[in-house]
Amino acid sequence: MLALFLSIAVSLASGKKSLNDAFWDSTRLPTVRIHCSLGEWNALLHDFDENQRSEVYRRCENFTYEYNTDHSVITNIGLRVKGSSFGRLRPESGSGSHNASALARVQFALRFDETFKGDESVYGSPNIPQIASNKGRHLFGNKKLVLRYGNRDPSLTKSVLISDIRREFDTRAARYAFTKLYITIGNDPQVYYGVYQFEEVIDEEFFDRRGLLTKQSLMYKCLWGETQSKLQPFQATTPQKYIGEEIADPPNASVWKSKSFVPYRPNYDVKIGNASLAVQKLVELINFLNESRTVKPDLTVIKKKFKVGNILRGLALDAYLIDYDSTWFYGNNYYLFMKDDEWDIMRYDYDVALRNGATLDLTIAASSTRPICPLQGKGNYVFKVNTSSLTFTMRQVPKLPPQGEHIRIKERERKKRERERREKRERREKRDQCLSNTTQTPAVC
Repeated sequence: MLALFLSIAVSLASGKKSLNDAFWDSTRLPTVRIHCSLGEWNALLHDFDENQRSEVYRRCENFTYEYNTDHSVITNIGLRVKGSSFGRLRPESGSGSHNASALARVQFALRFDETFKGDESVYGSPNIPQIASNKGRHLFGNKKLVLRYGNRDPSLTKSVLISDIRREFDTRAARYAFTKLYITIGNDPQVYYGVYQFEEVIDEEFFDRRGLLTKQSLMYKCLWGETQSKLQPFQATTPQKYIGEEIADPPNASVWKSKSFVPYRPNYDVKIGNASLAVQKLVELINFLNESRTVKPDLTVIKKKFKVGNILRGLALDAYLIDYDSTWFYGNNYYLFMKDDEWDIMRYDYDVALRNGATLDLTIAASSTRPICPLQGKGNYVFKVNTSSLTFTMRQVPKLPPQGEHIRIKERERKKRERERREKRERREKRDQCLSNTTQTPAVC
């Protein structure tokens, strides 16, 4: 179990960005307080009722980050509801305007550099005046953060633990940390929402902080959907149906009122790079992967096309941790990233991993039933990655001795050490006695 104990030095850096490991230290627990006007909170509820997948940010007057004597405040941040179709919930039960007795724990997206330059009135809520001075603001190098409450992991430990494990194995992954969350709505008393997680957003800033971003970089958020994001073939004549930039909200209120707006949510949501180039490159990748199932490509080609070590270590970890809500099973919760024509995978969201007694039947794609390494969720496993042959192997390690046996083993080891020390002491005493006899030479002793 992770310790939820705490201390952090806070600074709202406006200079050079860094990874700021202190902020992501999962042994610390700062406090976050958010104050939102009653009007903006009602707008948040209204927008959600109109379009559950809306990505319109509402303005919160104050965001406060506290630890001990540190007290940092950012004004006029963006706030919206966050989550997949399973975890995207209304911030209050029921419907209509704010009801203080109906507050619910949900996931939130925070944006510190939100300038509100778009049209926030698309669903009939008041528009927000643009705040150009917000541009470039960030908290510890993060322009965006997600607040997660662990709806599928009440322990709140899985994502933090698995993220740490993945980075120990040198695979890139979103980071997580803990915080206490308080929200004040209008003139209501502040409400304690409990312990939440900060989730690092995988975006341009994520790669820029790690020195990986170039002008030619491409990134796709791979989502569960009609075909799932399993890099399997689809209609070559209409790739834009599956690859493109998500459109969650209408351009203006008149389009919404006309009921002509159709949201666009592709399986591969282009987050970085030119959309037309992104379609071309991903179609090439999918064709290459599926052709390689019948015609084995040269290993030098594969090593040039993929970040082989990162990908294999990541796939092995997904299998070892029985994380089926990933590339293996649902085709979900991962990003594809291309830099200099080399592909890599970044994972996030591990709240359904480590399932007790779960079974994971690993398959290449939806149309394949060829098992790679079925896990039965029993015993302990270790894995080894071979980047020369592009494979990973796993083996089950023996179970622990029966209860009480390890105590007997330790006792036998203790007695053995004592015997060895006694024998060594006796040999030393015998030699000293020999040397004390003047008729004997050291060589004889």
